[in-house]
Amino acid sequence: MKKSKKKRIKKLKRIHILPHIILLMIFVTFFSGVTIALAELFFAFLLESHLDDSYQRAQAFADLVEEQNKGTDEITDVVIDEWGVEDYGIYDNTEKRFVILPKREIDMDSFVTYDFNDRTVYFDFVDESEFEFLLDEDVNINSLQMYKFLNTSDLLLSIGVGNMNAELVRFHAWIDQPIKEGKYSVYYSSDIVLKTRDLMLILAFVVMMGIVVSVPLLLYIITLIISIFGQRKSAKLLFYDAVTGGKNWLDFEGRAEQILKRNKRGKRRYVMVSLRMERYQSYCACYGALEGEKVIEQMNRMLQKTVKKRKELFARYAEAEFGLLLLMEEPAQVTERMELIRNHLVDMMKPRKIDFNVGICEAVFGNQIDELYSNSSLARKNIAPGSAEKVVWFNEKLKEEQLWERYVEENMEAALEKGELHVYLQPKYHAKTKRLGGAEALIRWISPTEGFIGPGRFIPIFEKNGFITKIDDFMLSSVAKLQAKWAQEGCNVVPISVNISRAHFTQEDLAEHICQIVESSGAPKELIELELTESAFFEDKDMLIHTVEKLKKMGFSVSMDDFGAGYSSLNSLKDLQLDVLKIDADFFRGREENEERGSLIVSETIHLAQNLGMTTVAEGIESAEQVEFLAESGCDLIQGFYFAKPMPIADYEKKMEEDRQ
Repeated sequence: MKKSKKKRIKKLKRIHILPHIILLMIFVTFFSGVTIALAELFFAFLLESHLDDSYQRAQAFADLVEEQNKGTDEITDVVIDEWGVEDYGIYDNTEKRFVILPKREIDMDSFVTYDFNDRTVYFDFVDESEFEFLLDEDVNINSLQMYKFLNTSDLLLSIGVGNMNAELVRFHAWIDQPIKEGKYSVYYSSDIVLKTRDLMLILAFVVMMGIVVSVPLLLYIITLIISIFGQRKSAKLLFYDAVTGGKNWLDFEGRAEQILKRNKRGKRRYVMVSLRMERYQSYCACYGALEGEKVIEQMNRMLQKTVKKRKELFARYAEAEFGLLLLMEEPAQVTERMELIRNHLVDMMKPRKIDFNVGICEAVFGNQIDELYSNSSLARKNIAPGSAEKVVWFNEKLKEEQLWERYVEENMEAALEKGELHVYLQPKYHAKTKRLGGAEALIRWISPTEGFIGPGRFIPIFEKNGFITKIDDFMLSSVAKLQAKWAQEGCNVVPISVNISRAHFTQEDLAEHICQIVESSGAPKELIELELTESAFFEDKDMLIHTVEKLKKMGFSVSMDDFGAGYSSLNSLKDLQLDVLKIDADFFRGREENEERGSLIVSETIHLAQNLGMTTVAEGIESAEQVEFLAESGCDLIQGFYFAKPMPIADYEKKMEEDRQ
């Protein structure tokens, strides 16, 4: 599996939880900050409610001190008895709650401080030795306990009986009221008492904040969990085959790669197998797509029984095509095993006749899985229709053929544009006079890198990929231009035949298309002979007959090439109004004991063509004996190496000149 593909798969499988965690942390941090801020506000509210009276007392005492020491920066006199204790209610002589100290004489860092309403509250005790009282040395600060908590049983009892005024917590604080522009401070001692009702308020606040924070947090966590499970489900679907219900090809590639990676030392031998039901689309067209899927399911169930689960793999590649990674002891053992599987599948599908082909390639560590399967598929595709051999092994020759086919397909367009494809002409001679009577246009490829390329190496590829129709047009146009040129020059012009591939006969306006190419060149139509192969008769019979009739009406002569190579030659002669019959070269080759029978067939074919008013051409003639026999049999034209090989245009022009002289 390629690295880019593996990365994409890993990306799909990976559960991206880190962004969710970061978002969760941001969420928790935000709500924690909000909670702390609200807690501070709530605490300030409690302090304000409990210290409001103490604030007023501290402010009143500070005002009196300022009044009695008006006009001076120092505090020189405070008359306690004249404060109006009963009026102001600000001084308890027994508890000595007021202390006046210079700011500089107390270490404020020893306190736990809280700033509120421009005053500072110190929650702590200060030793008596740290205070130097300016007014009355006899003043004594009571050593009050800072905290006084109820024990657990008293707390529960207090809450249980519903006593909202029961004291729960008591702690001591000093209120700092600056005087003399901050040079001095009045410290007012105050006890803060939290009661049951305060606790209930605190609990209510905590519960409220818990709900505020936990509900959205819980919803987010639930959403995150659902997202994770959804992503895992999506990843599972990524490797699911909807038809077979098992693992798909993507999963097969990943697991097969891991198996071969663990086996890189070669302790075990593996093979990649391509198993395919042939003509699956035709089967579905006849019996329906559902029946086609049933066949796939049957193949899958059978493979489940035969493939070793822990050591071997299989999965559906496409349609009714499965890939298998199997252990191998010896090649013969794998071949025998796949033949048994194939035969079992054929028996399962009876009474319907279904065929299966198998391609095998040895799996070597280091090869990509898709490359291995491509090799096994290539071996399977090379099984000829109707062949008795149904299990084929991949070899390097097949690989070379595949590479060559790719080279041809990648370079054929450029070859046509750059003039690498050339028209060659092979003369046809009269059997009796040995004079030039015609020629056949043949194509040759002369590559700057590959050199001379024979037609057998590229024409089948052109026919396979459809490029042959462009070649037909190129050849027809080139020949028509040559014929027009030679006719104008007064040369000894004879008809030249041009092959029209059977792929072209699917074009409804083919006759008009051919006529337009020839007329645009200015060549006489009687100098252009159109050759079609007998195999074209089986593509679309009605279309072929209709096209041939139109071509003849337009003035073209039509010939049948390779007569005798098929099985319905006589039937095609009956339906097609042809002008020329080319007898296949295979009649003149073969074993000596069949020579007499072949000669008889050729002789009778020539007589049949003559009776039908057709010109006969024998191709592939290589000996004087064959020429003599054909002349005696009444054959009109002879084409073959005996007279001339296919040649460049310049050489053909010399042949025309020699014949004219």
